[in-house]
Amino acid sequence: MALFVVLVAGGMFAFWKLRVAMDRARIVDDLARRGYRVLSLRRAGFWEGGLTTDRNRLFKVRYLDAAGQEHVATCKTSLGNGVYFKLDEVVQFTSPPPLPPVVTALELENQRLRAELARLRHHRA
Repeated sequence: MALFVVLVAGGMFAFWKLRVAMDRARIVDDLARRGYRVLSLRRAGFWEGGLTTDRNRLFKVRYLDAAGQEHVATCKTSLGNGVYFKLDEVVQFTSPPPLPPVVTALELENQRLRAELARLRHHRA
């Protein structure tokens, strides 16, 4: 009898670990299809709503979107329902790349030299 209980408990634990691994892969694949990169992914605790009545599991995910902005999201997933994001917020905005100056110091020097070259050509002719 004790062996039976140990085997059933071990089987249930293995099934649970397999389900969590499949959920994690499903979330990573969903974000990768969108062109996002996962930074961290963990199962939400029961105090964070991790115990749901609809057989979905909740995960906390941190990822970078295509623009390089960092997000923190809570997502819900199960084998038959796909991946749903309940809460998604940007926690770190990326600043746009600095705009190049209209006229740099080298461009000013080039303009000055062209003007002097044109003046010298004009005097020689």
